Amino acid sequence: GYFGSMTRGRVGATLVGGVLSSGVAYGTTTQSLLSSLPLTSSTGTTARGITLSRTLVFGMKGDDVAVLQKFLAQDKIIYPEGITSGYFGHLTERAVRRFQIRQHIVATGTPETTGFGVVGPKTRSVLNIASATTSIAALHP
Repeated sequence: GYFGSMTRGRVGATLVGGVLSSGVAYGTTTQSLLSSLPLTSSTGTTARGITLSRTLVFGMKGDDVAVLQKFLAQDKIIYPEGITSGYFGHLTERAVRRFQIRQHIVATGTPETTGFGVVGPKTRSVLNIASATTSIAALHP
């Protein structure tokens, strides 16, 4: 078979934490292959997937925050402001919450109680996989 853009988009839309939505698990070899795929944005430009390695919360600064912002800014519904400052402020927190809701990670609570608005392990995993396999715009459930 051919693993083209349509397949890549469907895989990206169904991968969550190492398990396909159908319940089929995938291993490190598959994850490695998926991570090597280019990210094609809705504008047709190609970028590499992101790899976030630390928990990101309100008030943090860094290149990884800027990378997160750039990825989220691909979708104007998720991050309409699209500011890539490297500072995790209220706008970034709201964008992370929108992403978490869309991806069925968490939809209520606070950063302290449920991680809502925090890029913790689960959100980080979904972001890392999603960015390596598809553009954010293709991640609508």
